[in-house]
Amino acid sequence: AARADDRFPKPPSIAKRVDFWKRVYTEANTDSGFLHDAKDLSIVYEKVHVGATSGRARERKLKPAKARYAAILKKLGGGARSGLSKEERRVLGLFPKGTSNATFRASARRVRFQLGQANRFRDGLVRMGRWEPFIRDVLREHGLPEELIAIPHVESSYNPNALSHAGASGIWQFTRGTGRQFMRVNHYVDERRDPFLATVAAARLFKRNYEITNTWPLAITSYNHGAAGMRRAARQLGTKDIGAITERYKSRTFGFASRNFYASFLAALEIEQAPERFFPGVEHSPAEARQVIALDGFYQASTLAQALDTPADVLKSLNPALLAPIWSGQKHVPKGYLLRVPRNIDPGPRIAAIPDAARYAAQPRDRFYRVRRGDTLSTIARRFGVSQRSLVRANSLRSVHRIRVGQRLEIPGRPGAPVNPPVLAKAPGAKLAQLGPTRYTVRRGDNLAKIAQVHGVSIGAIQRENKLRNRNRIAAGQVLRIPGHTAPPRPGPGPAERPSHYVVKRGDSLHHIARRFGVNIAELVEWNGVGRRRIIHPGQRLRLGPEEPDEVARGADSAASTRAAVDDPAASTAAVADSGAPNSGAPKSAAAADATAGGEGASASTPTPSIPGFAPPELDTSAKRPDASAPSLSDEPVAPAQRPTWGQPPAEKADSAGYPLIATLSPSSEETDRAFHKAFPASPSPRVGLPQGLSKPSTRPLLAAGAELSLPRDPGRYAVNGAELRVEPEETLGHYADWLEVRARDLRRLNKLPVKRALELGERVQLDFSKVSRETFEARRLAHHRALQEKFFATFEVADTREHVLRRGETIWELSRRGMGVPVWLLQAHNPDVDFGSLRAGERLRIPRVAPAGS
Repeated sequence: AARADDRFPKPPSIAKRVDFWKRVYTEANTDSGFLHDAKDLSIVYEKVHVGATSGRARERKLKPAKARYAAILKKLGGGARSGLSKEERRVLGLFPKGTSNATFRASARRVRFQLGQANRFRDGLVRMGRWEPFIRDVLREHGLPEELIAIPHVESSYNPNALSHAGASGIWQFTRGTGRQFMRVNHYVDERRDPFLATVAAARLFKRNYEITNTWPLAITSYNHGAAGMRRAARQLGTKDIGAITERYKSRTFGFASRNFYASFLAALEIEQAPERFFPGVEHSPAEARQVIALDGFYQASTLAQALDTPADVLKSLNPALLAPIWSGQKHVPKGYLLRVPRNIDPGPRIAAIPDAARYAAQPRDRFYRVRRGDTLSTIARRFGVSQRSLVRANSLRSVHRIRVGQRLEIPGRPGAPVNPPVLAKAPGAKLAQLGPTRYTVRRGDNLAKIAQVHGVSIGAIQRENKLRNRNRIAAGQVLRIPGHTAPPRPGPGPAERPSHYVVKRGDSLHHIARRFGVNIAELVEWNGVGRRRIIHPGQRLRLGPEEPDEVARGADSAASTRAAVDDPAASTAAVADSGAPNSGAPKSAAAADATAGGEGASASTPTPSIPGFAPPELDTSAKRPDASAPSLSDEPVAPAQRPTWGQPPAEKADSAGYPLIATLSPSSEETDRAFHKAFPASPSPRVGLPQGLSKPSTRPLLAAGAELSLPRDPGRYAVNGAELRVEPEETLGHYADWLEVRARDLRRLNKLPVKRALELGERVQLDFSKVSRETFEARRLAHHRALQEKFFATFEVADTREHVLRRGETIWELSRRGMGVPVWLLQAHNPDVDFGSLRAGERLRIPRVAPAGS
C-alpha cells in the first residue's frame, strides 16, 4: 500500500495553509478568530474576540479593525518605510523583506476574518467515536484510504444535525442534488442525516472522484469543487500538482473554500491522528451498536413502535433519516428501509406479528397545486389545512416569501385526513350545472377558442360577456367572465372503463383524444404538462387521469414554465408532429418533468412507473378503449416532420422540461431489464443486443454520477459570459426567453436565426438583459438544471460505466435512441474533457449505465 505521504503530499505552498488551519481548529473557539491575508495564510494580523454574535453583528464589530489594517497596508503600499508607528512596524514585519509596494496595496484589499473552530473540533473528536469503527470498515471495503475519516471534521465537526446555508446536511454535508445520486432524499426520508447511510454514499463518491482525477489531492478537492472542475483546472495549468493549482488556478467558482479544502483536510488529519497533543484528555464516545431490519412493507411509525415495544422518541433517535411526516403519520416508513432498532430486542418475530391490515402496499399519495396570481404560501397552507413549514420542507423552498405563478407545489398529507384540492374537478362525462357566470384567469398559452372549448360556450358569448373588441387580444392574468350554459359535455367512458394511458397515433389531436375518452382538454393538458403550443407526437404516452401514487420523478418545477405570459393568443389547439416512427418523435414532456412521486411501491391495480421524457412502444389496451382501427378524426393541422438537431429530440418545444435523451435503460443488467419491462409492458420484441462498439462492462467500480452533477458545487458551468452563453443540454430558445422575460422571436431576431432552426449544443447565443439582470437569469438557469437532475436521481442511479468508440456519422441522439439512452448532461458529467460540440469518429466516451434507484 502507498504511504500516506505519497497519497497526501504537502508541498511548501500547502504547508503554510495547513499551519493556518491547525490554528483555526485548535487555538480559537467560535467566539474568536483571526484577521489574516486571504491569499497568503501565513500572514495573520491579529486574533480577535468577537463573542457569541450573529454573522451580521460580527461583521459590524470587525469592520473598524479591517479598515485599520487596510489603511496601514495602503500606507506601506505608498512606499512608507520610515517614521512608522509601532503597530505599522509590526505589520511590516509580518511580510518577507523586500515585499513590493504593489503587494502591500493588493493585501489591503484582502483582509479577511476566519472564525475559530476549536470547541467544535474537540466536540467532533468526541462524537466521531460513535461511528468510527463503521466508517473505517466502509472505507476499507471500498478500497479507500482510512485517512478520509478526517473529512467530516472539516465539513461538519461530526455533527449529524449540521445544515449549511447551501442546504448541505449531515456529517458528510451532502447537498440534495448530490445526495439523491446515492441516497433517498425527499420531504419524509432524508438519508443524508443518517451517519451510517451517508458514509456509504460518501465512499462511493470518493471512489468516483478518484476514478476521474487519479490523485487523492484532486479527488479530495473535488468533494468541494466537483471532479469536472478539478479536471478543468489540471488541464488549464497542465499539471495535477495540488500546490500549483491552489496557487495559480483562477476561476470564479474556485473560491476560498475550494482553494483551501485540501489544506484544511491535512490539518484535520494531523489533529485526528494525535488528538492528545492538541486536546489533552479528549476521549471518543463509545461506538454505537447497530441492529437493523429491512422492512417488508410500508408501516406507520406508531405501528412499528408498538410492535417493537419501543418508545417512539427512542426509535426516532435511532433513525434520524425519518423526518417529521413519518412521525406525524402523514407518511409511512418505506418498504425496504433499514430500520435501526434497540440492541436488546429481536425485531424479526415482532415485525412478522404485525397484522396484514397494518401493512401497506404504497405510500399515501401527495397532492399538488399550481400557484396562481395572488397566492401566498400562507394562504395555500390555510386552504389545504397544512402548515407553512410542511410546505417548505415538501418542496425544498428556500424562502416562504418566494413562490412563482405557475410553480407546482406538493401538498403533504395530514394525519387522518385526505388532502383535497381547493377546486373540485368535474367527473368525466358529468353534466355542467352552472347557476350563472363563472370567472376564469387567463394563463400563459390560452386563447379564446381554447377557453370557450373547455367551458362549453361559444367564443362570441365570452366576447359579449367581457366586451372584448378583438378575440386575439387577451393577456395572462386577465380575469374573464364565463357565461353560464346548460349544454352538457359529450359523454365518454367513466374512469373505471377508461385506460390509464393512451399512446398517440398519427393524425390524433388533443381535441380528438379528449372527446374519445370523455375528458376535457384542460385536464388532459394539466395531467401531461403539454407545452403552450400543445404539440403532441406519434408514440407519445398520454396520461388519461390524474397522477397515480407510484408514478415517478419527484422534483421541483423547471423555471421554464413559471412566467405567466400569452405569447401567441391565436395559437390553435393540439397538433401532431409526424416524425415517422412510433417512438422517434417523443418530445420532452413537461408532464414528465412535473410527474412527482406521490408514494412508493406499486400494486397490480395501479399503473407502473414511467421514465420522464420517454415514450415506450404502444401498450396493448384494445380491450379497454374504442376500436384502435377507427379512422382518425383529427381536425387540426399536422405539423411537418422536423430533422433532429444535434443533442435535441425532434420538434422540441420551448417549455419542455423532461429528459428527451433517456431512450432506454442499458440492456446489460437483468435487474434493470426487469424494471424496465415492468414499467413498459410492450408487445414482444427481440432482446436488444450490445450495440457495436460498446465494450464489455468495465471492472472499475464507478458507482455514481459525478460530483459536478451537484450544481451548487459547479455553478460556473451555467454562468453567462457578458451577454453571451453556450447552449447546454435541455435548453431551448424558449427557455432563454422565459428566463429573460422577453419574446422568443426577439431573441431569434437578435441572433439572426431562421424561424424553424433549433439551437445546437455548444452554440453561442446572444442574450437581452433589458428586463432582468444577469444574476437573475443565471439563477433561473441554474434552478432549471437542478430541477432536471433532481428529478432524474429521484428515480434512477448510475450503476457503472462502459466505454464506447464513436463511429463516423454517429451522434449522441442516435446513441440514445439505439439503446444507450442517458441525458446529455449525464454524458457530459462522465466525460468532462470531451468537447460535445465537436465530436469526431474514434472519440472514446464513457457511457453510464442507468438503473432504477435503490436496485
